[in-house]
Amino acid sequence: MTAAEVIEGFLKGNPGKCFCDDCLSSTLAIQPRQQVQQKTSRMTRSAFFGRRPGECDNCHRAKLVACYGVPTEVVALSKRHAQPRSVAPTLPEPSRSHQSEPGDQTRPWYWEGNVVAALLGYLEGEGWKIVRIANTATKERGVDIEAAMDGRKLLVEVKGYPLKGYSDPRRVHGVKPTSQTLQAGHWYSHAVLTAMRLQTKHPDAIVLLAFADFPRYRSLFEETRHALEKMGIGMMFVQENGHVVVLHHWNS
Repeated sequence: MTAAEVIEGFLKGNPGKCFCDDCLSSTLAIQPRQQVQQKTSRMTRSAFFGRRPGECDNCHRAKLVACYGVPTEVVALSKRHAQPRSVAPTLPEPSRSHQSEPGDQTRPWYWEGNVVAALLGYLEGEGWKIVRIANTATKERGVDIEAAMDGRKLLVEVKGYPLKGYSDPRRVHGVKPTSQTLQAGHWYSHAVLTAMRLQTKHPDAIVLLAFADFPRYRSLFEETRHALEKMGIGMMFVQENGHVVVLHHWNS
C-alpha cells in the first residue's frame, strides 16, 4: 500500500476523529513527516476529508489536523433537497482565514500556497500554534501566517517564486513582459518592506521572512543579510521536498 492509502485507511477507520501530521507519522510509521503533510493536503480535494486548524484527538494539541467523516444532519439535509453529497467534514466551522487549506498539489511546489503549507508543518513541529493563515488563492490581504507560543507572537511574510506564464486560464497562452528573475527581485523587496512595517506595527512580535528556495532569492538574501540581522528579521527557505532551511534564526 502507498503512504496515501495507509493514511486514508486509518482516517476512514476513525471517522469524525482528527489527527495531526506528527501523530499520523509516528502512528503509521511514515517518514519523513513532511510526506504525511503532502498526502493529507491532497486528500482535501475530496468533500469527505478535511484538514484545518483544530485539536488532535491523539496528542490533544492545537494543530493542523486531518479527519474523515460527514455530519449526520448535513447528509439528511442534502437528501431532503436532492443535492449531491458534497458536504463538509465533521469539524467545527473555522474562522474565515482558515476556510481554505493553503496547499494545492495541482500547482507548482513553489506556488506561495504550497510554501505556506510546508511552513505550517515546520512551525507546528517547533511547537507554534497557528492562529491565522491568509488565503493565498484569493490573494487575501494581511499577514500570511500568524502563530503563537508561550505568550510570543510570530508573524511570517511568505513569497513563492514567479511563474513563467500566467495562472489565469484566460491568459494561459500569454507571455509575461517581466522575467522571473526580475519579478522575484520585486517580490523580495516588497517582502522586506512588509517585514519592516510589521516590526514597526508589532514591536513585540517576532517577524520572519520565508521564500521558495531559488538561487535568485538566496543571492538577494546574501546581499541583505547584515541589514536583516540588525533588524532581527528571521529568514527561511522552503525546498521542493518540503524541507525548511533556516539561514538566519529569529530572535527568541
